[in-house]
Formats: sequence, C-alpha cells, structure tokens
Amino acid sequence: MKVLLFVVTISMVVLSLVTLQAQQCPQGFTSVGRLYADSGGGREVKQHNVTVLLPENFHLDRSKQQNQLVAAGGGASSDMTADRVPGGLYIIPGGDKEWAVSEPDLGVAKMEDETIKQYKYSMYLYCATGDSVVNRLGGGCNVHVDVCAKPR
Repeated sequence: MKVLLFVVTISMVVLSLVTLQAQQCPQGFTSVGRLYADSGGGREVKQHNVTVLLPENFHLDRSKQQNQLVAAGGGASSDMTADRVPGGLYIIPGGDKEWAVSEPDLGVAKMEDETIKQYKYSMYLYCATGDSVVNRLGGGCNVHVDVCAKPR
C-alpha cells in the first residue's frame, strides 16, 4: 500500500511540473521551442543567431504584442525591451548566474510559391559566471529563452 501511495504521489508531482511548464506560455499561445546556450563549465558564452524553428504551416497572429519583458538577470544588462519582440511571439528568458538576451529576429525558414511555410526565430544569448569566487567555483553558466507563438 505504501509503495502504491508513493507511486501515485510521484506521478502527481510529475504531472504538476509538466502542467506548470505548459502554463508558462500565456493563454492562447503555444510553446514552439527553447533557445539555449551554456558555457560548458567556462566563464562565459556569447552566441549569436541561436535559432528555433516554428512548426511548418504555423499561421502566426502578428497582431498580439508582448508588453513586459525581463531580458537580463544576475547583474548582466540588455537593451532589449518588450516592443522588440516580434508580434505574435511571447518569450520567457531566464538563466543561471549573469545572463542576457538581445537581437531578436523573426525570419523565414521555408517559403513556397511566395507563401511563408515556416518561420524561424533567432536571438543573441549571453551568460557569464561573474567575478564572484563562489560563482566561478560553482561551474559554468547558462541562458535560455522559452518561445511561445500565437496561432491565427
């Protein structure tokens, strides 16, 4: 009986975590991927054009604009503001230690007969361990951006 109760409890926790992750995108938006970079144990990483492909034939509702954004943390800075996120997308950046995101770019990944069949979204990702001895001894850093899109 105790084993069954334990299994049920673990299952509920896992289901709750999956539900929380799916709820990160605002209502009406769909998760389309994650941009990610890490320093691999080093002190910093600077990666341009980290890209996620939206699903093929995804019709993007460009009329919806993100209105709030935290584009840096841990002491890093970014000039990125919510109005620079392309319409129809909603991003949720985060990271470990010092991190920042910038240079958003929504582009065409695939086009047929002058019709966009697939979009791509790219950003510049940065992270660093910082100058703190504690941070440097604790391994590298990472930065991520969860990308959500509004379908038409």
